Amino acid sequence: MQSSVQNGEIVLYRGPIKDNEEEGMYFARLMWAKGARVLFVDGLPEGHWAEPHIHEFFGLPVKIGGRQVASDTFHGTLGITKVKLMENLSVTMEGQTVPLIEAVVVGDPERYRRGAILFPFGEDYSTWDALRQASSYQDESDNIDFDALERDQERLIDLLAIMAGEAPEVTVKKCLLDAGAHTKSNLKSCGFHIAFDTNGCLSVTRCQQP
Repeated sequence: MQSSVQNGEIVLYRGPIKDNEEEGMYFARLMWAKGARVLFVDGLPEGHWAEPHIHEFFGLPVKIGGRQVASDTFHGTLGITKVKLMENLSVTMEGQTVPLIEAVVVGDPERYRRGAILFPFGEDYSTWDALRQASSYQDESDNIDFDALERDQERLIDLLAIMAGEAPEVTVKKCLLDAGAHTKSNLKSCGFHIAFDTNGCLSVTRCQQP
């Protein structure tokens, strides 16, 4: 162990890792550390041989890379932010690049309106973790507003599906089902022509029975 550290085969960083931080770049750092399999140390006795070889993990610059596939604006309960789907999403530190399979938030972590949530395209989108990076969802008493978080999860899942290429007719059907249109007695055996203009304004015209 000692020789591996001294010759650079094993790199030590100062820890521990606090798991109560949810700011996006902090999360990106942790994902890099996991992928790079770095070793964190803390609480070494004074004069320990490893002390001169310990690096400061949180002083290192972080670079997020990838190619944008799609971008849109998310209107959440607590504000507005950009959402981007990224191919080859990655985090680079110390000249080593680690692929990301989970979303990260970049931008000002204290201002939900100014950040951007980056999702790796084609992965299983974890909206809970992404939103909790973007906002604490806490009130003045530090209580989490789970209702707001769940509403935003549903909205973000819908947005991501559209960004990933969901067909318009599928989106319309989902909207009608979510609104309970199939339970309205006056809609049974009816047919409609539904159209949206370039501004998204809706028009509905009754047509012949399907």
